[in-house]
Amino acid sequence: MPFPPFLISPPFILISLIGLSFLAHSSLCSSTNLKRRHQIAKRFVLHRHKWDHCQLSWSFRDPFLLFPSEEQFRQAKKVIGEAIRKWEVAAAFSAQSPSLRLIDASPASRDLPLNSRRVADIDIFFAEFGHGDSESFDGTGGLVAHSAYPPLGIVHFDASERWQIGQGAETGERGRSNGIGGGQRKHQPRGQMAPMALDLRYVALHEIGHALGLRHSTYRHSVMNSYYRQNLALLDKQTEEFKLSKDDKAAIWELFGEKCHQKKKRRKS
Repeated sequence: MPFPPFLISPPFILISLIGLSFLAHSSLCSSTNLKRRHQIAKRFVLHRHKWDHCQLSWSFRDPFLLFPSEEQFRQAKKVIGEAIRKWEVAAAFSAQSPSLRLIDASPASRDLPLNSRRVADIDIFFAEFGHGDSESFDGTGGLVAHSAYPPLGIVHFDASERWQIGQGAETGERGRSNGIGGGQRKHQPRGQMAPMALDLRYVALHEIGHALGLRHSTYRHSVMNSYYRQNLALLDKQTEEFKLSKDDKAAIWELFGEKCHQKKKRRKS
């Protein structure tokens, strides 16, 4: 597989290596280290800036050509698409009546011009250090991702980190590095611990939630909780996929569900 299993021993699924903090001076949400503690009054919180339409486009691209192969790029895009689909389904009035539509505008290939420029409401890519916005990444550790609320709609992942998918042994024997940034390092200096692998599925769910307009939740089992934490409650035992909590679903419904459903009814009448 292009992305190896997550390097955590069972029964743990996701270890809280880092936390998330809301930057009050900007619309960016960034991952910072675990020592930062925050208290939020309500369980889920909606950002004051909201998307004013119910059909949004998204694009996953590789403008800095950090993926060694098209296969690895497609594998990462699949994870992003699955995370977006979870939010879209949660906002639906019913399975037959979707409220929010999230349209894939990603480039079919990294060789196409669409890979080098933004075309979508929500723009998603991996980057290293300075990459054209107001917050640079800092190499391995520290910041691992950031996102911007509407209408900026960006989600960026730090390619210097070790990004993986799924559950696996701490030795990494069940998978190979994804080859992005920190994942390419074959040797670790003596006496220095290797950086913990981050599960892209979980981090993508969280950061896309911000890009849709959700702030942090104090509910401990919420994907939008301000910490990436060990959380078996968010793992579907049958599919081994992360799922949204009731709190997350209530938040995205309040943000899009009723509003978009009523707009759809008015168009039909």
